[in-house]
Amino acid sequence: MAIDLKPSMEEILRIAIEREADSFEYYYRAAMAADEPELRALLLDLAEMEREHSARLRAELSRLEIRHWLEAAVTC
Repeated sequence: MAIDLKPSMEEILRIAIEREADSFEYYYRAAMAADEPELRALLLDLAEMEREHSARLRAELSRLEIRHWLEAAVTC
């Protein structure tokens, strides 16, 4: 029996969400440590971008999970 080593779209999205959360945390902590107002503002902007990316990925994951649930329910 062959083992499928390709990750599912859900797995890819979950990993991407985790990485966006890590990036958000990195930028946010860097912003809080920054002494220069311009640098702090830039880092907070980058953190917000990561938060927005995460939200978009979560929405896509939710749509995909709903679609898979509906497909499974219809085939029962």
